[in-house]
Amino acid sequence: MSIPTHIAIDRKNMANFLIYHLTQVVRHLETCTYHQPLHTWSRNLPSGQSDRGGNGLTLAGDDVSGREANLHTYWDELAGPRGLRGAALARRAEALSRLCGKPKKMQGPTIWLQESRNLAITVAYGDLPPWPPVSLSPTYAARAQQVGDQQLCKAGKRLGALLQQQLTGDGFPH
Repeated sequence: MSIPTHIAIDRKNMANFLIYHLTQVVRHLETCTYHQPLHTWSRNLPSGQSDRGGNGLTLAGDDVSGREANLHTYWDELAGPRGLRGAALARRAEALSRLCGKPKKMQGPTIWLQESRNLAITVAYGDLPPWPPVSLSPTYAARAQQVGDQQLCKAGKRLGALLQQQLTGDGFPH
């Protein structure tokens, strides 16, 4: 992207603006079709209707806002609370960067979808009963957070590769 030379840019504010919006893109990418397992798979409720990727599978208890919680929202929120900023955002980013490690060979979106589908079946739904309300065990919550963090790392790396491809014209698998 070319910025006209006559526009004065406060580099610190521009950097903060870009970081903020890129973290929102990463968060969205993590919770979108390719990286949020429940965006790639649904299962049937005892009524025979789809649970719509966990949206129809209510959880025992309410979420922190007092709303009725469902499995889909639970997985969406594994990335971290909305509005994460400042020192809390820096700590979360540092923890994830330690988890992510070195980039591996980049694969395309078809593989990403297969990965997420497998995680939906084996982890997100796993051994949960198909009838609401469902209680999540501490073991389930720990495994879900681990998978959510891994998916967020993958989303960040993959977004970085896509941006790099856009900036440099290097090939990217489809």
